[in-house]
Parts: sequence; C-alpha cells; structure tokens
Amino acid sequence: MSDDKPMAEVVALPVPGSRAERVEALRSLLSAWWEPPEELIDTLPKAGMQLRYLSHVWVSRAFSEIDPEWTWSPMSYDDAGQPVLERDSQGHPVGMWITLTICGTTIPGYGSVDPGKRDAIKELIGDALRNAGMRRGVAGSLWTKEKPSKKAPRKKEPLPAAVERNLEHLRDQVDPPETDAGKEMYERLCEQYSKEIVNGALATHKVSTFSELTPAKGAVIEASLKARARLVKEEEDRAKQLAKEQADAHRSE
Repeated sequence: MSDDKPMAEVVALPVPGSRAERVEALRSLLSAWWEPPEELIDTLPKAGMQLRYLSHVWVSRAFSEIDPEWTWSPMSYDDAGQPVLERDSQGHPVGMWITLTICGTTIPGYGSVDPGKRDAIKELIGDALRNAGMRRGVAGSLWTKEKPSKKAPRKKEPLPAAVERNLEHLRDQVDPPETDAGKEMYERLCEQYSKEIVNGALATHKVSTFSELTPAKGAVIEASLKARARLVKEEEDRAKQLAKEQADAHRSE
C-alpha cells in the first residue's frame, strides 16, 4: 500500500448530551416542577394530617419531558436475582433503595411503605421515584415546611438543547403550527377526554390559545391525558376488585 495515499480528514463532531446540556436540562426540570400544578397534587391522611404528594405518574411525566430515556433500577439484587428489600420482623416489605438515571446522571432514592400494605412493591417503587425525583427538584416544595411563594410570571425561555433534541422527531413529522390545526387537536382531545379535563390540562401547560397548541405541545399534553386516564382506570379497577372481595367475604360469612 502506497504511503502517498491521502488520509481521510478526521472531523471532531459535537458529542450529544454534553455536561453543560445535562446541567441545563436538569435546571429546567427543577424550574418547571419544583412547585407542581395544584390540580396534580393528591392528599393522603397520615399521622392526623393531610400529606400532600405528587403521584408517581406525574413524577414519571416530569422525567420524560426532560429525558424520555430515563431509567431506574433496584440498588442491589439477591442471589435469586430479585431486588433486595428491607423487611420487618414478620417478613413484610417496608423499604427499598433504587438508583435513578436521568440526563446521564445517576442518584439514589429510597421508598418506604407501611408493613402489610397491599401492593407493597408497587408503592415502594412509586415512593422511591418520588424520593429520587425530589433530589432533582421534582415536587421539592411539597417536601418543605415552607409555604410555596407566589412568583412573578417568568419570561418564557428557549428549551434546553437536550430537551430540544428530544422533541426533534416530533417537529420533523409536522408542519408549522397553525390556528386551525390547534383547534382541530383541541376538539379531538375533547371528544376523547371531555372538555373539562382537556381545559385543565391546557391550563397546566399554560396553553391559552389555539395557536399555542402546537403539535409538539399537543403531543406532550395528549401523553399526560393518556397517563391520567390510565391512572383513573387503575383506581377504578382496584376499587371494583376490592368491592368484589368484600362482597365475597360477606357471602362466605
């Protein structure tokens, strides 16, 4: 082989997900979700108080808005390949450590549940995600004793580069937003989920006109509506199953 053959030029390409972009995306997550919309907050009676919390469904949505490829995993596994759980003296699961990976960073989280609770593993996972999410600013205001402060409207800023790339595939498939397109999307969503629910979702995402209901924004809103509908159905199914079990127990008596 001749040494005179010209060498191909090596061009340094920008590496996606640089540290600066990850930091920018995480700051965006903190800014958008530190004080979650009031209508998304649930309450749970605990120790004579009403504990305010954000469902793991909305925590997951917050993660997905910033990094659709976020993941979590148990911090450790036993010899049988199952997650290591903390248990009480009766063997009931009461705690679990996890790791959350989002925007290329990994942090720990801990979930706990009352002994003997039904669907204990599911609650452990949800609580651990909320705990880890708090460390990234998701619903952080609910973990403090201070009352949320009323902030002046923040000037709308461009999305971080990392988030922009996550939505790029959506933009490639749609035309520039038009008022008619926004209206059609609104009417379609109302037919599927009801006008009241859709209006609430639009308010959460600060969409007040049809022109603001862009295809990218509409995709995010529709995903949140689907998640909400799935959660409602799960709760309804759980209530029906519980009622059935109680009825069967009464009949057996």
